[in-house]
Amino acid sequence: MRGQRIDLATLAIMMLVVLATYSCASPSAGHPGNTPFDDDQSPSDDDDNNDDNNDDNNDDDNDDDFVWSPMAGNFPFLDSVWGTSHEDVFAVGDDNSQGTAAVIHYDGATWQIMSMPQHQQGLRAVWGTSPSDVFAVAGMIGQEAGHIWHYDGSSWSATDAPTDLPFLGIWGASPSDVYAVGSTQYPIIGWLGWIYRYDGASWSEVFFSTISPRWVSGSSANDVYVGIDGQAILHGSGHSWRLEETPCTFGVAGLWAASPSDIFAVGEGGNNVYNQLPCVAHYDGESWSAMSQGQLLAFSGVWGSSHTDVFAVGGVNYGINGAIIHYDGASWSTMTGGPFWSLQGIWGSGPGDVFAVGYDQAGNGAIYHYGPPE
Repeated sequence: MRGQRIDLATLAIMMLVVLATYSCASPSAGHPGNTPFDDDQSPSDDDDNNDDNNDDNNDDDNDDDFVWSPMAGNFPFLDSVWGTSHEDVFAVGDDNSQGTAAVIHYDGATWQIMSMPQHQQGLRAVWGTSPSDVFAVAGMIGQEAGHIWHYDGSSWSATDAPTDLPFLGIWGASPSDVYAVGSTQYPIIGWLGWIYRYDGASWSEVFFSTISPRWVSGSSANDVYVGIDGQAILHGSGHSWRLEETPCTFGVAGLWAASPSDIFAVGEGGNNVYNQLPCVAHYDGESWSAMSQGQLLAFSGVWGSSHTDVFAVGGVNYGINGAIIHYDGASWSTMTGGPFWSLQGIWGSGPGDVFAVGYDQAGNGAIYHYGPPE
């Protein structure tokens, strides 16, 4: 018995030595197997945050090195981009050479033109819930024609939405809860705008008024925001809507929601004769407030992967090139790359995989990608 007790004591001492040795091991050893881990896929306060002085050495695709690069291809004029992953991205706009709508698809390697029924109105926005459930809306501000198209994973087809109404924005909370917004200007009457809702089977009108909706987004089925021309935004769902004042005096053109109390909006804040003044606003769950970002052009699109990783894009205005700005949770900064002539839409699958679309100085479509250098 005495010998057994001595063996147990010795074993206990050996275990303590092993634990002490393990706890003193260098953090640079990484995860088991000494395999470097990628902290950029889960941004946090102690992540790189574009700070070269605070970069860690265990980062296999350092976000300090991420860049904006033009993607190769002959693209149509593009207004909007959305996808489900890096290998499944849709971009929509106009084929100016044919005078028809255009959809292109990215499979992770190349962009390809998708076949769809001929339609004279360009596509203004795209959104979906899966690779086999994608919507695109067609229309033009001031014109009296449009449509809503649906992709089922194999082909595009027209929905039962009214064909005599132009639609400018689309977003949903689920396959059976989708909103499409639009407006047009009639002689004598002036502007009229509408919101249609899809319940998984058919579209129905849920709002109609003398305003001009331009964009729609939200955080849930019961927390939907509609950007309109003018200094207000529609907030609600279904048949219940209320106007909320925003700093964007000339209208909201893009929205992205991180949560019900953390929403970003971009648009136009006015003009100073030569340039439209930009508007970037934030909603904290109670009110909208302007955010300082220092660009002299109107912004048209916004998207983020988190509250500390938000991108906004803008277009040409009186000869000033477009821009991409980034919010890190504390302030906005202008991103390098380009030149970005006019960017209309932005979407990403994650912090290091973001697509921005628009057109270049020659009027050709343009796509930029943000990620590790190729």
